[in-house]
Amino acid sequence: MTVQRAFYSTGPTTGPLFDVRDGVPALVSLEQASCFLGAVYQTLQYTAEEPNADVIYGAAYLTEMAKAVIDSVASGLALQQGGAV
Repeated sequence: MTVQRAFYSTGPTTGPLFDVRDGVPALVSLEQASCFLGAVYQTLQYTAEEPNADVIYGAAYLTEMAKAVIDSVASGLALQQGGAV
């Protein structure tokens, strides 16, 4: 299961814009993270041939989303095993 994890900072005074929700099954979450990373890979392959700053930012945002999901699942697994987050 996931644990709540905020991500994508909008600035030092406003905090994060997005959250991974608590309680989403780990397998479902990791499948989604894998899809995000697959899209990043395809985006970077395309951008290698046709450079485009907007497309690069899209890849960066997808990478941040995938990382937040993976971190959330890892924290949830640690909690299930009695470890610290």
